[in-house]
Amino acid sequence: MAHWRTVLVTTRRFQILALDGGGYKAMISAAVLARLEEDLRMSILDHFDLVAGTSTGGIIAWPWVPGRRRGR
Repeated sequence: MAHWRTVLVTTRRFQILALDGGGYKAMISAAVLARLEEDLRMSILDHFDLVAGTSTGGIIAWPWVPGRRRGR
C-alpha cells in the first residue's frame, strides 16, 4: 500500500496595478489613486507588487516606484 504525503504549498498572488495612458484618462487615474491613499492613509505599494503603465500611465506610475520617496 502506498503512503501519500500531503504537501502544503502556499503561494502568494502577485498583484499588478496597470495604469492606462491616453492623456486625461491617466490624470483621472492619478487623482483617484492619490485620493485613495489620502483617505486610507496607506500607500498603494502596500497593496500591489508592481505598478506600471502605458504612455501617460507610465508617467503617472512614477510616484509609486519602490524606493522612491515623495517630495524629492
